[in-house]
Amino acid sequence: MLSNKIIRKLLRELCVLYKKEHGQSVSKLSEWCFSYSILADEPALMRILQAHYVGDTLGDGLESVFQELVARGLLEEHPDGTYFITETGYSIGLESGFERFMRYLNLNPGANTFIAILALIVSVIALLVAA
Repeated sequence: MLSNKIIRKLLRELCVLYKKEHGQSVSKLSEWCFSYSILADEPALMRILQAHYVGDTLGDGLESVFQELVARGLLEEHPDGTYFITETGYSIGLESGFERFMRYLNLNPGANTFIAILALIVSVIALLVAA
């Protein structure tokens, strides 16, 4: 099983390769196809995949990684064996750490309440010290 950290790094590198050819436009995501054998030549992708090597040979390892991404809905596979990034995969690949943190706070309102109470305590202490 792939960790979320490796998935984000892999998608980030795929987005970098996509942006070199098409810029920020998402309209050509389904047209930008790649195969795992071609991506084996990319050193950045290989460094990421060395952290989680699967299979007996390099090709088998890459194929199983891409099949996992297809199963998660981050990539789609064409009938000819090539892959392309979905919009979900593209948005995850472009997400920064701050954006992930903000998404977490939006999905977990209890964390917002905890931060607000903590800010209240700090401000009360500051008032007491200033007085």
